[in-house]
Amino acid sequence: MPTPKTIHKPEAQAGLGHTLIPRPSQTRRRPGTFALDATAIIVTDPLAEGIAAYLAEALAPVIGSRLCVQTGTAPRQTGLLELRLLSGLSGLGDEGYELSITPGAVRLQAHRPAGLFYACQTLRQLLPGEILSGKAAVPHAWMLPCGMIRDQPRFPWRGLMLDPARHFLPKAFILRQIDLMAEYKLNRLHLHLTDSQAWTLKIKRYPRLTPAACYTQQDIRDIVKYAAARQVMVIPEIEFPAHADATLTAYPELLCANHPGRADGPGPKEYCPGNEATYAFIDHVIAEVADLFTSPFIHVGGDEYFGDAWDKCPDCQRKIQQERLETEDTSKLQALFRRCQGSPKKYLLYRRMMRRVAQSVVARGRTPILWDDLAWRGDFPDNSVVMQWHYQGLHDWMQNVYTRVNPVVEAARAGHDAIAASASHLYFDYGDGAAMLRRVYDFEPVPQELSESQSRHMLGPHVCLWACPQEEVERMLYPRLLAMAEQGWTAKSQCRWSHFAPRLQRHYPRLASLGVQYASPDPTAPPKPGAMTRAWDIPRLVSRKKEWLVNDLVRESGSYEITFRLTAGQDAATMAVFWYEDGYAPVPLSPLRPGGQVYRITVSNFKPHSLYYLRVVFTGDGQTDCSGEFVLRKQSGTARRSRHVHAQ
Repeated sequence: MPTPKTIHKPEAQAGLGHTLIPRPSQTRRRPGTFALDATAIIVTDPLAEGIAAYLAEALAPVIGSRLCVQTGTAPRQTGLLELRLLSGLSGLGDEGYELSITPGAVRLQAHRPAGLFYACQTLRQLLPGEILSGKAAVPHAWMLPCGMIRDQPRFPWRGLMLDPARHFLPKAFILRQIDLMAEYKLNRLHLHLTDSQAWTLKIKRYPRLTPAACYTQQDIRDIVKYAAARQVMVIPEIEFPAHADATLTAYPELLCANHPGRADGPGPKEYCPGNEATYAFIDHVIAEVADLFTSPFIHVGGDEYFGDAWDKCPDCQRKIQQERLETEDTSKLQALFRRCQGSPKKYLLYRRMMRRVAQSVVARGRTPILWDDLAWRGDFPDNSVVMQWHYQGLHDWMQNVYTRVNPVVEAARAGHDAIAASASHLYFDYGDGAAMLRRVYDFEPVPQELSESQSRHMLGPHVCLWACPQEEVERMLYPRLLAMAEQGWTAKSQCRWSHFAPRLQRHYPRLASLGVQYASPDPTAPPKPGAMTRAWDIPRLVSRKKEWLVNDLVRESGSYEITFRLTAGQDAATMAVFWYEDGYAPVPLSPLRPGGQVYRITVSNFKPHSLYYLRVVFTGDGQTDCSGEFVLRKQSGTARRSRHVHAQ
């Protein structure tokens, strides 16, 4: 086939790293370009044929046909794409790579297949974004800038959690998210498969678990295989002991004997930790889960439980006596749970149950992951990995106590690997894609209190997106997920907002070509000092809650004034205004003057990791539209009539 005469010179000619996300470790530009067209061939090792086939498929939209893949020695010709696994590159680890581009050849080299795969992703990002749109390719020769990239990740874990239990996410949508993860070198997909609302994984032994939308076992095998080809590990989460209403409605015999839920009564439904039938159920479920997922990890939940029924359950109380659980009690645990929701002694049975769950996972040759419940106080189950969501200063709404010690620090000092999924920065359902972009990028997964040896227990950062409908998922993830991707991959010394912001701005068209419905803040725009403005528009208002994250302005203790202005629905709408921290315990505010629309608040104990929100509940007549805006301003002095909140 003759070489096309038309030569397309993409923006990538300006350099090797000016659009790449995440930022590579080392780049070096050299003179010249490589012409990629339909005459090129891919040459590889037998062990890398799968990745070579992936690259051929990925490049097909670029040049209009699938390149030929050969194994063995490279022929003496130009237009080569050479993929090699080399033992001499062991210093780059399992995911590092070298990418060399000369006028005659592109060489992708790594020690392991994962590194070779990530070299392919970098190569794709050097090509223009429009090739990703799926439209038929024009017969161009696409010019790649010559140079060298040597790259490897900072952390082995760069994760994303999706929540199909609250809003089911179809298999095709999950596969699309895996492709997007691979594009940005994310390698852990955590699926929160069970919660109060639904159990979404078919379990053959317990067919009543999944009466509604769910993943079949073949769906899971397809997802796991598809992800593995893209170097993404799929990690299942099956939740114990709480968030189990759907499960225990289907199998009420796993409730405590006197739980009102056995007769469709009220109260949170939680597994009975004193009933051996509970552990038989857990063992059977974990056996089927382990058969479906190849991941070495199984997440078993372990957060937000009440334990009320346990206090009155004869089986539970018998277990406490038989196993002398009271001997595990400490004054620290008593203080933590003194004002908790539910039973103040619930942690004793919780710890026993979650140890049994963890042992069931270990018996299947897997490693359990648990949320960082305060009940552990550093004494985590053997052979477990801790996933952090608390952070120092967080108000734990279940225990009604402030978190005094970063759980990641506790875990690492106790010798456990840990994953940073801090709600302060990496819970993406808090706020939107614009408000937290810089906050995500500035997040440091390794607490400064850890020594160098303890820091090795930090596996990496992990984004969680809870209870999000399918149509909102990508807007909530992007572009913030790209900020996390860079923090997880790029060396700390090279993570600079001044470098990332313009790259992200240039990267937006690429997201558009991928069809991503992303938020589009201008990362290069300086913050407006002194005030922030937000608007709303609610058609035919009946009752609607709106929330705004205001950390962009609230950065220190002091007095803040909120002024509302309604532009439609003035006579048909009322407002109730609340201010709160970390998503819990809203404080109602009163206007400075009766019937007015100006409110004032004083943040007397600002915590830099906390999230600060303004919530407004609008009520209308169901016929009139409601729209308007508010302005939040930092006051220069403390007003006499201000409302003090957030004092510990």
